Amino acid sequence: MANNKKNARRAVLAATIGTSLEWYDYFLYGTMSIIVFPTVFFSTGDALVSTLVSVSSFGLGFVVRPLGAFIFGRVGDRYGRRNVLMITLILMGVSTLIIAFTPAAATIGIAAPIIVVFARMLQGLSAGGEWGGAILTTVESSPDEASLGQHQEDKAGFFSSFVQAASPIGLALSNAAILLTSLMGPEVFMEWGWRIPFAIGGVIAIVGIWIRLTLEETAVFEVMRDTGTLEAAPIASAFRKDLVSMILVALAYTGVGTIFYVAVIFGQSFALSTGLVQADVSLIIVVFAVALAIATILVGKHSDRIGHRRAMLIGLGGCAIYTPFWILMFMTGNLPVVLLAFVILAVIFAYCWAPMGAFFARAMSLSSRSSSLSIGYQVGTILGGAIPPILAVWIFGVTGSIWFIVAYIVVTLIISFIASVFLAQRTVAAEAREMELV
Repeated sequence: MANNKKNARRAVLAATIGTSLEWYDYFLYGTMSIIVFPTVFFSTGDALVSTLVSVSSFGLGFVVRPLGAFIFGRVGDRYGRRNVLMITLILMGVSTLIIAFTPAAATIGIAAPIIVVFARMLQGLSAGGEWGGAILTTVESSPDEASLGQHQEDKAGFFSSFVQAASPIGLALSNAAILLTSLMGPEVFMEWGWRIPFAIGGVIAIVGIWIRLTLEETAVFEVMRDTGTLEAAPIASAFRKDLVSMILVALAYTGVGTIFYVAVIFGQSFALSTGLVQADVSLIIVVFAVALAIATILVGKHSDRIGHRRAMLIGLGGCAIYTPFWILMFMTGNLPVVLLAFVILAVIFAYCWAPMGAFFARAMSLSSRSSSLSIGYQVGTILGGAIPPILAVWIFGVTGSIWFIVAYIVVTLIISFIASVFLAQRTVAAEAREMELV
């Protein structure tokens, strides 16, 4: 038992730290696509067009993520979750270093945006496999999963909430790095200071790789491998067994991703239009991210008691109700009021964010779980990740009204609420009996 607890702690630590570093690199690009890249890499002579093109390059990473899900989902089902986590972190580190050292378009012309877009696509491939691998590593370390249902204690929501918390941790670290480097002054920051956070991100990926080298494979995968029950064609199996669940997962994520990415990507440019300065914006995002990370872990533990679906529905419904009030507070341009608005959002949002990994994972067949989970989730990130920041920038630029964006957010949250109601759940005990693993 002590050894099982030690392995579980190691799995949660390795998944969380590595994923935090991954999301640090990922969100760094998202923020820079608003405040730096329109000038350095994607300048067109028109500020709105430059920003749209730059934000679209951020969105491109989401479009590539399903390809990463196909590739690494299959790797996870055939060769293990640990291998996925090693490869994805290496990819993210390399791509981030490429961005750090790519000369500006004023120096090398059209080659600059091409190189940056290529690096962004590598980031997308990496992120496409990282989330599914990290979630399964933690969910399958829960006592009930690790024992194939022989132990009744369910900690999947709590364990996987650390991976969910890794996203706001990465967001906080990336914006803290931007905040610190922006203290150099706007001219130095725009000229070369912005490269420092990218360079740091690429180097510290080595730390994450070293930590993940200590990670053991999950008991669920090892039993399937040892009993010869691994799927020979997990992608085909995923579409045969889990197609409806994958569609529902994609829809269930759409509203979650929409409000999150509108808040942390589009929200930065909107904040500047209310009279806040860049240092204020970075502080808001850092406070939001820290609040969300803490709330996510607390809610993750709570979700194991009240049920992952119930927690998810509380979060989605709460966000739909709170969104107009959040925007009203945001529009004041008063820093303390805006900070309070984002902290409240973090607490409510945590109820759909924290249980999401366990809720989605347990909707999938055990034999093709890595592929089904990764594909369903990453298709959802196109709907709820790639599109919202671009659409929000365009809507606000054309109409000048934030309320059309509010309506868009609320509609996607309602869609996700309905999808979550219909998303069926499986138990590892029943799956193990069906596959004759126990």
